[in-house]
Order: sequence, then structure tokens, then C-alpha cells
Amino acid sequence: MTIQNSHQFAYVILDGDGAIFKESLINEGYRGGVEAARRLNTAIRTHLQEAHQTNVGDWKIQVLIVLNQEGLAMTLHASGLVINAREKLQAFIQGFNNGQSLYNMEDVGDAKEAADRKVRSAFELMAYNRQCRHIILGGCHDNGYLSWLEEFNENPDITRVSLLETYPARPGYRSLNWKIWNFPDVFRSAPIRKEDHSRALRSPKLLNHDQADLVTVPVTSGNKIHNGAGQQTDSLSSAAERAPSSSPKYKIARLDIPYFEVNELGERIDDKLPDYSPAGKEGVEAMIKASKKHLCNFYYLSPSGCTNSDEACKHHHGRPITEEERKYLRTLARGIACRDGIACMDPDCFFGHNCRYGASCKLGDKCKFAGSHGIDMVSYSPRKHHVDLHY
Repeated sequence: MTIQNSHQFAYVILDGDGAIFKESLINEGYRGGVEAARRLNTAIRTHLQEAHQTNVGDWKIQVLIVLNQEGLAMTLHASGLVINAREKLQAFIQGFNNGQSLYNMEDVGDAKEAADRKVRSAFELMAYNRQCRHIILGGCHDNGYLSWLEEFNENPDITRVSLLETYPARPGYRSLNWKIWNFPDVFRSAPIRKEDHSRALRSPKLLNHDQADLVTVPVTSGNKIHNGAGQQTDSLSSAAERAPSSSPKYKIARLDIPYFEVNELGERIDDKLPDYSPAGKEGVEAMIKASKKHLCNFYYLSPSGCTNSDEACKHHHGRPITEEERKYLRTLARGIACRDGIACMDPDCFFGHNCRYGASCKLGDKCKFAGSHGIDMVSYSPRKHHVDLHY
């Protein structure tokens, strides 16, 4: 092996929201993680051999998968696909990271732009690295990457790229010059939703708005309650009111928690936003004009705020806004497609999940909400909210 050849490598960067390993592997915990790394390594080398028609045995392969570990654990548990999902997913990730020396699954939390930034930064770094002989990018489930990738697709010097398709790729990706590949022995071929989620969404853990402050929970020490955003509250064993004597293991507690609507299949339905006043619109537009930046949605609308400092964020952090200005800003944010689409389970999410025109939308597959065309827009029960006690 020459020194030059020893430095050749391929880089694989995957958005874990759209690249979920087969549940049969995750259910095996640590051993499943080791096996997943082995299968992925075999699939990558087979693809590279076919793409380059040369010996790639000396190439190093580096893999980075970015994901919201807590969110994935909740989704796996809610679907019923993985029991004790938190513990098994943690063990799976450890096995995967130890299975191959240059493989890493990285938890970026629930900040919606965190995974995007990681994926884009890694791709941009490797796209101009001549020792990186090939890049495999997994993000075809998310239209948010499409316009960004087009500038690289038009660069004649960047041809050593493949796209990994797990879920069916959004139509725009097929117009790019890069080949699309599948690794069906490694990843799920469909998102976890509809029939998977519907079992959990029909359980008593889903409450309508009128019942949302009265929750029946087991009285055991150390219980944690998780809302759709992955937040925890302490055990409810000290709740004020007792349940009827026929249910001695339960107490009734009042919860102040967010909620969202779903249809019968458990698909997210956006509720109607309150109307904003002309003064609200004028106030936001004046701030945009003065700062020459769009207002930061996370800073003004998210309960957890923006993860960037005022100086580092490319959007505007400024004075507090009025309630009318907030209504208008929420309307603007609703026009941005949530990356999780109708499978989003974050009750605090302010992005849009549905196309307002539904199946009659004239944009068809070009619509940024195309994934919601044709879904049932009737709420299964008004104001559903997912409360998960054990996962």
C-alpha cells in the first residue's frame, strides 16, 4: 500500500431522521448495532466497487449519522416496534460505534436545524477534499436539502457523489446528476407512521383537549412523564386527587402540557392559527426592514429558544414582540415545511405539516407539503396529545 493510497477514503453522511435502521437490528441492542455496522460496511464497499470499477479494499470508510436519539426512542416505543426503546437504542448505538473504528452515530438533540447543519457542513468539507474519493449522502426524504445540493450538482468538479434512498426519494432528487442507491438490508424502507403509530394513538395515553388536564397514571415511585417534545416531569404520585376506589393503583393529576391534532391514522393535522391584526404584520415587517434579516423563529416562537447566540444566528434576535406580532410570525413560520412532515410528534413545532389545498393542490409533487396531499384532514378526536409514560 502506497502512502497516497493509504489516505484515500470514502465519506458517508446520513440524516438519521430519514435513515432508520431496521427494527430487528435495534431490538438486538448492542449486538444489533455491531451487526448493523457490519452490514452497512459491506453495502458501502459493494457500492463503491461498482461505482468506481477499481479495487477499493484499501480505502478507509468514515460514517457519520446524526440523529435525535430521544425523539427516535419515543417514536420506536410509540409504534410498538421496539420495547424498552430507550435502553435498546442506547445499546444499539454503542454497538454500532464500536463495530467499525470510523463509524459514529451522533445525537444532536431535538433542535430542528441541528442535523441539517451537521449534514451540510460535513458534505461541504468533503466535497472539495481530493483525498475523499466518494461521498454518500442520505437525506433524500427531506426537500430541505434539495436547493442546497443543486449548486454542487452543477459543479463539474463534484461528480463522486451518490445519494442514499431509504424512504422513497422526493421527486426533485431524481433530477440531480448523481445516482441513487438503496441499502435494503440495513435501513427501513418506510417512515414509522400510519399503521405503526395508529396503535399507540388509539391507546388511553392520548387525550382530547377537554380531558388534557385530567390524566390517569400508575402510582409508582420514580415515574417520569414525557410529552411529545421529549421533556420530563417528576412522578405524579403526589397528585392532589385520588381515583375511584375501583382503581386503587391510579391517581388523577392535572397537567399543563401542549397538544396537537391527528387524524385516525395518527398523521399530524395543523390546527387553524388565530387571525393577526394589521399592526402585528406591520410590526414584524418593520423589524425585518430595520435589521435586514428575517426574524428568528426559534428565538421568538420556540419554548427552548434559539441554540445560537445573537451574534452567531443568521436571523434576527431583537426586542420582545407583541402578541399580535407573534400571531403574524407564526403564520409566516407555518409556511415552512417541517422536516418530519405529518409524522411530527413535537407539540411545540411551529412549522407547517399540511398543504392547505390538499389533493387539489396544483403544484403536485413540487409542493413542499406534497407528502400531505390526500391525507385525511378530519381530526380523530379533537386536540390529540401524546403522553408517554414508559419508553
